[in-house]
Amino acid sequence: MAEAVVVAAGRGRRMGGVEKQFLPLGGKPVVYYPLRTLDASPSITGIILVVPPGKVEYAEHMIHDLGISKVKKVVEGGEERQDSVMRGLEHVEDGVVLIHDGVRPFLRVSLVERISGEAGRFGAVVPGIPVKDTLKKVEHNAVIKTLERGGVYAIQTPQGFDKEILLDAYRKAYKDGFYATDDAGLVERAGYTVRVVEGDALNLKITTKDDIILAGAILQMLERRYEGRDWI
Repeated sequence: MAEAVVVAAGRGRRMGGVEKQFLPLGGKPVVYYPLRTLDASPSITGIILVVPPGKVEYAEHMIHDLGISKVKKVVEGGEERQDSVMRGLEHVEDGVVLIHDGVRPFLRVSLVERISGEAGRFGAVVPGIPVKDTLKKVEHNAVIKTLERGGVYAIQTPQGFDKEILLDAYRKAYKDGFYATDDAGLVERAGYTVRVVEGDALNLKITTKDDIILAGAILQMLERRYEGRDWI
């Protein structure tokens, strides 16, 4: 069993101040979709939702109106993603915790269950997809070298950890003033082994305006494919 921290505290700096986690997708806020998947996942016992400052009451009403039952706390995030996760962790019971981006709407129950189970066994697990594109290192708009893509993975969320392992990694990072782009980066830095399991190609992270358009197309495709049945 596990709890989940859904990080939806972004302020939309890369989208001109638009909080993409609350943008409409299929008539509902983007963040609704991962919340409902976690709500439906047998291994998840509670959800902590982290939102931008000033959005707690709005999010609480949204959760109530959309029928999400497992959210036990809505908290304000911090300046950086790492700070927001830490605020969520303060409300997690001991055991396994999953950290998920609130702007990854196409989370499915099978991935949640896989991550929860493996995190319980190994302590630190992330989903990943092998990189297909050719990778090049670029400086000043010029290619410096072509990188080997063998063994290179695009890492997704949810990332699953034993809570004490993740807290230890966070404490060490804050002591050194170190920030990483994901939680696994902190855990790796703290000396723990992070296992990779198969991710989901549809587990899109919405970052730009084009991603919202793509997400709408994916949602329509899933609804057609499942013909009214729930695709999660």
